[in-house]
Amino acid sequence: MSKEKPEARELCTGEQASVLDEALLMGLRASVFSNTGMPCCIFERVCDDAGKVRDLRVLDVNPAYSSLFQLPASQARGSLITQVFPKAEQTEFRLLFEAAERGTPYSYGSFFAERGRHLQVSLFCPRPGYLVALLLDVSESVLLVRRGQGAEALQRMAGRVARLGGWFVDLETMVCEWSEEVAAIHAMPLAYSPKVEEGIRFYAPEWRERITQVFEACARDGEPYDEEMQIINAHGERLWIRTIGQALRDAEGRIVGVQGAFQDISEQQRYREEFERHLEELRRWQGLSIDDAERRQALKREVNALCARLGEPPRYASVEKDG
Repeated sequence: MSKEKPEARELCTGEQASVLDEALLMGLRASVFSNTGMPCCIFERVCDDAGKVRDLRVLDVNPAYSSLFQLPASQARGSLITQVFPKAEQTEFRLLFEAAERGTPYSYGSFFAERGRHLQVSLFCPRPGYLVALLLDVSESVLLVRRGQGAEALQRMAGRVARLGGWFVDLETMVCEWSEEVAAIHAMPLAYSPKVEEGIRFYAPEWRERITQVFEACARDGEPYDEEMQIINAHGERLWIRTIGQALRDAEGRIVGVQGAFQDISEQQRYREEFERHLEELRRWQGLSIDDAERRQALKREVNALCARLGEPPRYASVEKDG
C-alpha cells in the first residue's frame, strides 16, 4: 500500500520550508481572506509515492467558509477534505483532486446536502502543490426554478446572486436570444437579440477566434463547450465570462440550435488575480535556496509585515528584536 504524503518541495527543507509555508499562508490571507465575503479555502495536495493526488489537506478557511459549513477554522486546519466531508460524493472529491493535479482553473456546480445549498465552485492553483477554492452560493436561483416562479423572476434573482443567464441560437436564422441577465452583462437593452456574428464581436479580439471555433464545432458536430473568456460590453468594460454551449436536436436527431449558459465571473477572476499579484513576490523565494541566515531573516520579516496588515502580532519576535 502506498503511503500518502504532502507534496514535496524542491530547494526547501526544515526551517526553509516552514518559513515559506508561513509566508504563503499569510500572503493568501492578507490578499483575499480579509477582502472577500465569498467562502474561500486553501488546500495542500496530499500525494502517494507515485505523485498521484489522493487527498487534500485544509490549510486555512475564511470566516465565510466557516459560516457556510458550520466548521470552525481551528477544526478545519490540518484536516483532510475526505475527513471534513465524509458524506460527500466521490465525484466531488474526484473533481477536486483532478483540478489539483492539472493546476489549471476549473469551475463546476455542487450541492451540499447537509445544509441544502447549491454552490458554484471555482478552483485554481496559486503555486504548485496548492489549491484554492472560491464558492458562490446560487441556492436562491435554483429554488426559484423548482418553485416554477418563471424565467423573469429567475433572471432577476440570478442577476443579484450569480450574474448568470441563458441564451439560445436558432441555426436557421442565426439569431441569438439572450435572457435579461445576458443582455445586462453586455450592457444592452433587455430584449436585445443579436445575430451570431454581432454577438461574437462583443468578445475581446484575442478571444474571437476561440469562441468562433467552439461554437461552430457545437453547431456542426454537437460538441459541447465550457470556456472562460473575456468580452467588452457596450460600456467598454472588459469582463471575464464563463460560456457553456450544447447542441439542441430535433426528433430526427438533426442539430437545429445551440443553447447554453452565460455568466459574469469577473469577481472570481479578480480574486484570482489578487492572489497572483501578491504571490508574485513570494514566488521569488521559491526559486532561491534560502540556506543562509540573512535570507531566512528577510523572509521572516515579510511574514511579520503580513501579520501587521492583518492586525496580528508578529510570528517571529526575535527578528523584530534583532532588527
